[in-house]
Amino acid sequence: MLNEALQRERAGFPREATQMLAEHVAELRNQNKPVAVGLLVESARLFINTGRYREAESQIREGLNVSPRHFDLWNMLGIALRRLGRPNDALIAFDNATKIDPKNTAPLVNKGNLFLDMKRSAEAATIFGQLVRLNPKSSEFQRLLGNAYIQLGDLTKASARFDTAIRLKPDDIA
Repeated sequence: MLNEALQRERAGFPREATQMLAEHVAELRNQNKPVAVGLLVESARLFINTGRYREAESQIREGLNVSPRHFDLWNMLGIALRRLGRPNDALIAFDNATKIDPKNTAPLVNKGNLFLDMKRSAEAATIFGQLVRLNPKSSEFQRLLGNAYIQLGDLTKASARFDTAIRLKPDDIA
């Protein structure tokens, strides 16, 4: 069932894929069968990608009950909680993901973006500055740091970061 759902997603039908997995998970639960963590991860990812954040949170928490040190589940929980308007809970989830895999930059990017949402610009700039130091050739990190500088009101630094991002990846002007 998982492979079929992922094929539907790749074919451009993410909502159908999400529904297929949701029904499969519900069927397993109704039969009192265990739901594999991998299935919960994919189901939660699809829920997030289709804007069904409460359902994603539910799947993720179920997965964390089985696998409490699962990096992807903690990172996705932070994303879902951010979208649900629970920033403080999201920060905790991103911190947990970082503790599990300190070298993975995804939760740091997510945390920095959450700080931007919360108008905690200095903290966002600190995180994005760390990421730029880790990978100065990342146009994404340069652009994110520029966004933080805009919020801080430092247009000179923001412009410099955006110029660097464009120089690094001219075809990506997002």
